[in-house]
Amino acid sequence: MVGLLALWLWLAPPAPVKVTRPHFSPQSAPTTSPGAASPVQRKRVNALHLGILVGGGSLIYFGMNAWIASYNQALHQSYLTPVALLSLNAAQLPVSLGVTLVAQRIAGRRWPFIAAGIISAFAIVGWIFTSAMLQPLWAALLGGSGALVFTLGIALPPLLASAQEVGRLTGITLSLTYGVAFVGPFIGGVLWDLFNLPALAFVPVVIASIMLIVLGALLPTRASFGILRS
Repeated sequence: MVGLLALWLWLAPPAPVKVTRPHFSPQSAPTTSPGAASPVQRKRVNALHLGILVGGGSLIYFGMNAWIASYNQALHQSYLTPVALLSLNAAQLPVSLGVTLVAQRIAGRRWPFIAAGIISAFAIVGWIFTSAMLQPLWAALLGGSGALVFTLGIALPPLLASAQEVGRLTGITLSLTYGVAFVGPFIGGVLWDLFNLPALAFVPVVIASIMLIVLGALLPTRASFGILRS
C-alpha cells in the first residue's frame, strides 16, 4: 500500500495553473476598452449536483460488489463470482493510475463523465442480457468506469469553489457521494424482493449510468474553471 501511494505521488502531475485576477489599486487601475476580455469567472455548481454525479460512479461500484455473488447464486452460476469480482476490483487500479497521468488535461471536462455513463450503461445491459461467460468483461468495464468518475469527481470542488468554500463543498460532495452509493444497493434489494426477479437488483446501476450522462453534460465548461492549457 505504501509503495502504491509513493508511485501515485511520483506519477501525479502538478496542479493545473489557474487564471488569477491581478490586484490593482484604484489609482493604478488601467482603463479597458469595452471589447476587452474580462477575467474568467467561476460558474457556481450546486453541491447536490456534484454529490449525485460522483455518487453515481460509486453506486455502480458498490452496487455490483453487493449483488454479483447473490445474483450468480440465484442463477446457479456461482462459479463465475470469484472472477467477476476480481475483474470488477482489479480494473480500478490501472484506470486510477492512468487517469493520474493525464489528470491535468482532463480534469474538469465533461466528456469523461459522459463516456463513463455510456460505458456503464452498455456494460450493465450486457451483464444482464448476454452470456454469463462474459461477466468478467462487463465487470471490468463497470469497475473501471466507477474509478474514473470518482478519481475525476473528487477533483471538481477545488476547481469550482472559491478558496473559502472548498472545504464545505468537498465535505458535502463526499457525504452525498457515499449516501447515494449505499442507498443504491438497498433499493436494488427491495426491488428484487418485491418482484422476485434477481436482475432488478441492478436497476440502480442503470439509473446511476444515466445520471452520469445527464449530470456530466450539465457541468460547467472547463473554460469557466479558469484553467490554463498546458
